[in-house]
Amino acid sequence: MGAIEELEKDFQKEVNSVNQRLNIAIEKVKEPYRQPNILAEYIAFQLKNRVSFQKAMKKAIELTKKADIKRIKIQIAGCLA
Repeated sequence: MGAIEELEKDFQKEVNSVNQRLNIAIEKVKEPYRQPNILAEYIAFQLKNRVSFQKAMKKAIELTKKADIKRIKIQIAGCLA
């Protein structure tokens, strides 16, 4: 059983308390770094793992260049020291 099927089964158990059938459609994103929300989650994950914010930003810019994005604007705020 794959990870997706296992996740779907666990989710079905949680929601099944109402005795309703739930259909979940999971699609793979072809170019994830073209999606701003996925890129933001990537940067947040890097910051949570104590990667320096400059490295995280540079890596995000590099990934978007590989995805053929012309421009990117990244704003990071808060205490990052």
